[in-house]
Amino acid sequence: MGEKFGSPLTAAGAPAKVTALFTFQGLAREEVAEASAGDIVAVAGVGVYVQLDEKLETFTHARICLCAVAPVPLRATGAEAALVGKPATAETIAAAAKAAAADARPISDQRGTADFRRLLVEALTVKTLTPAVEAIRGAR
Repeated sequence: MGEKFGSPLTAAGAPAKVTALFTFQGLAREEVAEASAGDIVAVAGVGVYVQLDEKLETFTHARICLCAVAPVPLRATGAEAALVGKPATAETIAAAAKAAAADARPISDQRGTADFRRLLVEALTVKTLTPAVEAIRGAR
């Protein structure tokens, strides 16, 4: 058993991937990070805040923030524009996720290529927007 786990954040000496999701009534955040030897470094992260109309069918407000995919955290304004005024559907969320990936300005480094980080942004945007919308609908 001892050879399978090195430190609390490694398994068999390999870095571990850490992911976390937080959701509350239109607010959601998820991050993928690499952890090794007690150090955690973000690979990509997405935080969202959305509001829906009274019928809970249309996005009326959206804020999407990307982290670890640009020199500083940035708003994904293209993704936000892809949501506002559009129906709160899986198709709209998928289009916004593609726009978020286009908004990202990642670099390639030892934790992943720029293309990999763009794919993560797309996936994380879907994974945060979907439960954010579900949380709003479930709260009413």
